[in-house]
Amino acid sequence: MKKKAFWFICSTFLLIQAFGQKPELIINTFHSERVYDMAFHPSGEIIATGSWDKTIIIWDYLTGRKLRTLNGHNNAIFSLSFSADGKYLASGGGEYDEDNTIRIWDPLNGKLIKEIPSKSKDGIRLVQFTQTNNQMVSYNGSMLHLIDIQSGKILKSLELYSSIYSIYDTGHLLVENNKNLEIYDLLNLQKINEIPVKNSLYELVLSFSSKNNVALIEELSSFTNGNNYNYLLRNMATGADIKIENGEKKSWAISSDGSKLVLYKKGGLYKF
Repeated sequence: MKKKAFWFICSTFLLIQAFGQKPELIINTFHSERVYDMAFHPSGEIIATGSWDKTIIIWDYLTGRKLRTLNGHNNAIFSLSFSADGKYLASGGGEYDEDNTIRIWDPLNGKLIKEIPSKSKDGIRLVQFTQTNNQMVSYNGSMLHLIDIQSGKILKSLELYSSIYSIYDTGHLLVENNKNLEIYDLLNLQKINEIPVKNSLYELVLSFSSKNNVALIEELSSFTNGNNYNYLLRNMATGADIKIENGEKKSWAISSDGSKLVLYKKGGLYKF
């Protein structure tokens, strides 16, 4: 048992050290406006990006080659999620009564499969498939809904006022609440665990890999001349941090197995 724990700690440390290296530019320009969200396909071989320019682009992670562009939203795209089997891509966005919809796509050919309307005026801030592939959750800033994809009907709802982030590899949601990160099961929308946060006033957990027990942290470090942020990789077992980026606010994605990390900032998309 001690031997297993030792190798777990070592592998996590090596992962953090690898992500601590200088990022490599993959592609210079692929969206006309800021990228708001990114999502890895379960294979880790392709990634989708959603932007304020109302488009989704799917591209090859290894080469940076653009595979296809998905058009259909008429407002900004705030959230993306691949199904566990990789057959579907969900997108959500919109605000102020404009395009408050969830769209389900075939990522291989770019065809729109289904459109699920939302009654929210605040837009869709998060979409996330469950592990069953036929259900998903959506969040609009105040209500978390479990949705049947085929019918578009809401199966369960939970009132929440928080920032919500997905745990991609286990089918759970990570909810920031004061000094703790609450973990919710997607299928029943019930809290099952809590993780402490070092400084809840200035930190957001952007993503979490339970396989490696590593979290990607956004830390507000300065208010001078505009907000300045540090981006940290934290070993949740030891609390050890490695700073991998700083500066203006950025968009990130981490693969489901925790082995790949990408960053969007001015100038293009980077991988670690």
